[in-house]
Amino acid sequence: MAGAPVIGDCLGWVECRVVATLPSGDHTLVLGEVVAAGVEHEGKPLTLQDAGFKYSG
Repeated sequence: MAGAPVIGDCLGWVECRVVATLPSGDHTLVLGEVVAAGVEHEGKPLTLQDAGFKYSG
C-alpha cells in the first residue's frame, strides 16, 4: 500500500492519484489514476441497492 489509511473490515481497497477535476452539472467529476490496490478479505460486497440507496444521476 502506498500510504492511505484502509478501513479495518474492508474487502479491498484502491488508492488513486487525482489526475484532473472536471465540472459536470452540479457535480465535479474526479479523474484518478490507480497507484495501488489490494484485497483484504473474501466476502460479499455491499452494494448501493443492499444499503438502500438509489442514485438516478
